[in-house]
This record gives sequence, structure tokens and C-alpha cells, in this order.
Amino acid sequence: MSAPAIPDNAELIGVDWGSSRLRIHLIDHAGTALETITLDPGVLKTERNAQRQILVDALHPWVSKRPNIPIFAAGMIGSRSGLVETNPLPTPVDVAALTAAMLTLRLDDRITVQVFPGLVDKSGEFDDLIRGEEAQVFGWLDDVGESGPALLVLPGTHSKWIRLVGNTVSTFHTFPTGELFEMLLAMPSLSQAIAANGRIPNPAERDSSFREGATLGSKAQGILHDIFTIRTRLLATTGSRPLVLDEYLSGMLIGYEIAEALSRGLLREVEHAVLISEGDLKRRYRIALEINAVAIVEGGESNFCHGVVAVYRRFSRP
Repeated sequence: MSAPAIPDNAELIGVDWGSSRLRIHLIDHAGTALETITLDPGVLKTERNAQRQILVDALHPWVSKRPNIPIFAAGMIGSRSGLVETNPLPTPVDVAALTAAMLTLRLDDRITVQVFPGLVDKSGEFDDLIRGEEAQVFGWLDDVGESGPALLVLPGTHSKWIRLVGNTVSTFHTFPTGELFEMLLAMPSLSQAIAANGRIPNPAERDSSFREGATLGSKAQGILHDIFTIRTRLLATTGSRPLVLDEYLSGMLIGYEIAEALSRGLLREVEHAVLISEGDLKRRYRIALEINAVAIVEGGESNFCHGVVAVYRRFSRP
């Protein structure tokens, strides 16, 4: 079977290979994803010696039709666990500096990929790191133009809170909220308690449990004790007041993330947070931010493709 045709307005390919999944976008000049391939194996769940062939196979249907199409990749592909380890740029960073630091990766005799370098923030006691989200940040900047002080919230496996000044990333903080949620769900004392619920909750119960957990987490009284109370809450729950424990845990952890971000002064000098996310995760963070009385502005579902185009425009200039 021959490879599918590529739309005439396709200009480049953007590879977003993170910790938990691989997304490959066929992108037009405006930063719109014309087609998207989504695969389950994230970098951290894929043997390093298998990553090259996975990416080559995924790119082949498009590259076979457009051999010279530019390809840009971001995320954990540039980490120590990925195909090539890049040197992340220290903040402050603008798109010009980012473009100049792109790393060229030759996959085979047909496919060459430009890899985003990532960012490192050395302003705190310990370094903080971004791999992949920088494309979304510069995509947002490309959409809105130069901004005053702004705070971007990008939820995910490793949530990022990123402060911008003008067209520059000034500093950022990472919170491994999504990863911690998955780890705690697998903890025997919690997984058994969740399984003991033994029924499928309705949407109202799920929403109520999430809000209750987010309210508790926002108080930030002590996460270790609060995590254990998830198990004991099952024993205290009556039929008239059902509790969905995984929703409760999700709300609690997101509430703690927001409370810590506020305590670290990340909203200083800004009037609102810009929430960049999609689907159910966006809904969860919107609820939890509102519980914490944080004003929010919707920043779009994903600016990854816009960020790839912004870098490509600069990269391709003679």
C-alpha cells in the first residue's frame, strides 16, 4: 500500500516526544496541525536503542512523499534518556537564542531532525529543567506578541509554571504532579481502597470529590498526612455522601501544586495566570485555580505547533 498523500499546504513536521507519549504533527505555515500521529510509548517507557527505529517508522509515510520536509523535535527526545542529549539553555532565553542552539540529529540517510535544546533555570538553590514545553511557550508568544510580565501554567506529567518578561522566559518552576498521581495510585494501600469502591461513579460525584480534594490540598497543611487520609476517608464515607477516591487524590495534588506555586511568589507582578492545556486536564486546573481565587486566562489547547513554526521561520532565514 502506498503512503498517503501530504496536503499541499504542509510546511514542516513537529515531533513532540515526552515522558508518556509521542505526538507527530504535520503542520502548515500558520502553525495548524493538518494531521497528527499519536503513539503510546513515551521516552521514559521506551528502550533507548529502540527509539530511533520507532521515530523513523512513524515519520516514513510523510517523509517518503516529501523527502526534504523540515522536521523539528522537542521534549524528552533531547534528554539523557532520549536519542541525543542536548545542552539546555540557561534563562533568560528568547526565541532567537533558542533557534541558534538547535541541535541537528541525523536519523538515517533520508531523515534529519532539528532538536530543541530545552531550558535550564539556575536561579534557585537547585537547577530546574524544561524539555519540550519551550515550544509551547514560544508558540504562545508568537500568538500574542511581546507581553508584559506573564505567568504561564502548563499542566502535565511535570507541570510547569513559567514567568515571562517581554518576549523572554525569565524563570520557571516544575511540579511533578501528574507523575506523583500515577505513583500514588499504584501504592497498595490506596489502590486497594480505590478498588474497594466497587462501582462506577456518576459525573456529579466525580466533580464533587475532585473539588473536595482540591480544597483540602489548597490549605497545604501537610501532604503526607493528607495522602493517608484518602484511605481512611473510604471508611468514613456514607451512602449519602459518596467519595470518588482517585478524583479526591487528583484534586488534592493539584491543590497542593497551586498552593506551593503561590507560596513561592509565582503570581508576583501579574494579575492572572495563563492556562495552557487541553481536555479534562484543563478543566481540572481551571477548577482548582478558581478554588484558590487565582484569576485565569485561557491560553489555548496547545501552542506546540505554533512554537515549531516560530522557530522554523527564524531557522530557515538565510
